[in-house]
Amino acid sequence: MSATLNPNSYLPGIKKFTSQANGSASAAVLANSTDYFAIPLSALPGLAFADTDPTTGDIREIIYALEIQLLASYTALSAGNRPVTWVPRVTTQGFTNNTVSQIYSNTFDITFTGETLTPE
Repeated sequence: MSATLNPNSYLPGIKKFTSQANGSASAAVLANSTDYFAIPLSALPGLAFADTDPTTGDIREIIYALEIQLLASYTALSAGNRPVTWVPRVTTQGFTNNTVSQIYSNTFDITFTGETLTPE
């Protein structure tokens, strides 16, 4: 088997918006000439729309939702389909005052020269 690397397997419904209008949704929809990608809220269970507001939202909620979804998607894959050059993890640190501390980490294999991701 080979590693599942396509973003839609980890973030269902992810879309790209390009200023090139090359068959993808056009960035013109956003009235901008910059390329974007968008992750639907449905791909990040537990993330509220209000948390994504650029000025009043909460970046912690966005990062937490991403970490949870990416780890869940990774672990749902069969061992033979998981990337080996990227491994997400979560570690529980401890409990204090009804609060649990968790550390989410990602390990990437990168090339020594150029610091690019190592091919699978």
